[in-house]
Amino acid sequence: MQLAELNLVNVYLPSFLGIGLTGVFTAPLGTKLAHKLPAQKLKRCFLLLIILMAVKLMWS
Repeated sequence: MQLAELNLVNVYLPSFLGIGLTGVFTAPLGTKLAHKLPAQKLKRCFLLLIILMAVKLMWS
């Protein structure tokens, strides 16, 4: 099987399915967690995530 056979326009189907299924199963967990955590703590966690992503982008 060639790589092009798994592509639909510019979407690689195995990755699309993997990310989609993961999102479907983890979205309810994230929603429950967002409602349980205090807003300030949630903001700090998001800030930390953004900073880590920025550092990773600068290193690569």
